[in-house]
Amino acid sequence: MQTVKENIYGKINLLLDDYKDNETMIAKMEDYIVNQLPRIMRNINNTHIERENRKNMLEENSTDFINTYIKSCPYYYCSASEIFFEYKDNHYNCVREDTVLCNILGSISKEKVLLPWKYKIKTSVMKRIKERDIFTSTPNSETIQYIIHMMKNHFSMNKETTKYFLTVIGDIMMKKNTFTYFINSSFKSLLRELSNNSYLLFGPPNVSAYFKFKYFEHMYKDCRLIDYKGSLCTYFDKTNIYKHTTDCLVVACYFSTKYGCADKFINEFCKDFNVQNHAMYLKDRNEESIMTEFLQHMTEPSNSNESCIGWKEMSYLWKTYNEIHNFPGIMFHTTLKELLIKYFGEKYDCEKDRFLNITSVHLPIVVKFLEFWNKEIYESEDQLEYEVDEIYNLLQDNYKIPTLTEDKLLGLIRHYYPDVIIDENKYFLNIGCQIRDKKTKATTYIVNYNYNLTHSSSADFDELYESYKKDVPNPKRRLSKHYFEKFIAESNDII
Repeated sequence: MQTVKENIYGKINLLLDDYKDNETMIAKMEDYIVNQLPRIMRNINNTHIERENRKNMLEENSTDFINTYIKSCPYYYCSASEIFFEYKDNHYNCVREDTVLCNILGSISKEKVLLPWKYKIKTSVMKRIKERDIFTSTPNSETIQYIIHMMKNHFSMNKETTKYFLTVIGDIMMKKNTFTYFINSSFKSLLRELSNNSYLLFGPPNVSAYFKFKYFEHMYKDCRLIDYKGSLCTYFDKTNIYKHTTDCLVVACYFSTKYGCADKFINEFCKDFNVQNHAMYLKDRNEESIMTEFLQHMTEPSNSNESCIGWKEMSYLWKTYNEIHNFPGIMFHTTLKELLIKYFGEKYDCEKDRFLNITSVHLPIVVKFLEFWNKEIYESEDQLEYEVDEIYNLLQDNYKIPTLTEDKLLGLIRHYYPDVIIDENKYFLNIGCQIRDKKTKATTYIVNYNYNLTHSSSADFDELYESYKKDVPNPKRRLSKHYFEKFIAESNDII
């Protein structure tokens, strides 16, 4: 302050010295300092005070507005993809930046007092929104339950498995994951959809890269299993699934944050011990312990030298064991065989490739099936086709295997006779059956009916088949309409 005074007094003294001989200038100087300057200074000071008050008011009001807006703000941002998201009506959707700006400016315009700082406030709000990471969003309970119910209804996945699966997805998206997850291959289409959307909306990593459908020399300690036994449909209801994959991904990140990671969810929060045990099955096991458990579950020791299991039957039991426990074929067949040979030692018959003094309750089905197939089924290009249920009924009528289902029958055929062609998972091609010569039956009926193969209409054919249904009332013994149509079409081609 003293320096300022000295500068002012010095300047005045200098002016007085400059104009000491000029009375007019001295008089004007006196008038200016005594009369005008105080008034100018008061005006300047009042203007300054007004500006400061206005500035403080604007700062206070703008701070209140920004905080209030952000508190109720429905917008989030992903810096990796530079995409804005809106959380509205319990669902997340992408939103254009222009829409966000328009909403901000519209809200500011409603507060007249903020209009002078409209664009400054807009910039501050946008900065705050960009700090709202979509991964930190907390979805409402309604959103979470919607996703859980959607997974349950569309994918037959229970609540705890859904939480585990989504937490795994969240771990991957938030780059926490170092494990490999095995899941049923029917989930491939869903994973592809989630992975594509995740990469598009949030950037890397690729979600599907961490999921496997088959085992391939993975380290057991780094493997986790997702217990899924549902039958995923081959199509998606686009209004419920495609539309809400963003919800799935945000909920996944929320679960990952809430539980810490998928392993922590399994160990500390999972309420289903089956899901828990299945997930960690491989973590503390090795090939020898897995083989031992397989033998305990699927075979029984026998004192009879007549009891033995060939390698092909053993590999079928291994396949069945994996299917029962929903395992992804957790060991190569060659590795399993080497372990079994070592385990059985002298009780392995190298010449006949079989294991001695052992049996399995699962094998009588196999024995009867092989007996039926080897005795009754032969290669043939003449018989056109046999439906799965036809072969199943013929087998049951003649060999009585109560525990055999059509699905198990298909599994046995694919395992023991992989060269058999199965069209549309329903028709066997290029085989014949000693018990039922379909072509002869069809030919005989058409001849007896006097059906004209070359000059008959669809109405004539319908009449033929209705007559046939009356003559053969038993559905198990009746040829299908599909077979008759195919037989007649082939006959016309030959003619």
